Amino acid sequence: MPPSQGGRPEWYPEGEIYWATRQAKLITPTFGDQLTRSEVIVMENLEALGELAEWTPKTHSAKTSDFYWLSRDGKPWDIKTPSLEGWSDMTAKQQYKRIGGRLSDDAPFKKNILVDLGDQDLTGNLRRELELYNIRRQQKSEYQIHQLVVLSHGRFHTVTLA
Repeated sequence: MPPSQGGRPEWYPEGEIYWATRQAKLITPTFGDQLTRSEVIVMENLEALGELAEWTPKTHSAKTSDFYWLSRDGKPWDIKTPSLEGWSDMTAKQQYKRIGGRLSDDAPFKKNILVDLGDQDLTGNLRRELELYNIRRQQKSEYQIHQLVVLSHGRFHTVTLA
């Protein structure tokens, strides 16, 4: 990252002030937490679609989900943003593995997941791979999740878990 940008890598290339300004425009209160670029974008998309959310203040002592999705089910949801580097050159199976790795990191603690694909497509093949997430974790049921939604091109896609 160029030294002129400063801040954490997830703010590159725009910088901390740019993302703090966008965060400040959110309707959803963030309780003084400094959101990542991905978190700001997801919250902007939620609000643009008329969804209501309540940010979960970060704690250092416990794993918490990112927000409560009030207009959906009122339950805690976690945002996962896989690295999209080389995404369009990957097979659906490779894309699934990249997402699945992000999900299983927190699956014992976080059960409702919103995956942000930005401007990448949720293809039919990737959807089918994601639908099998829980089946692939039958031996370790604590790693199964309850709900999975994918955000792609500013639209939400509910994935029906098998």
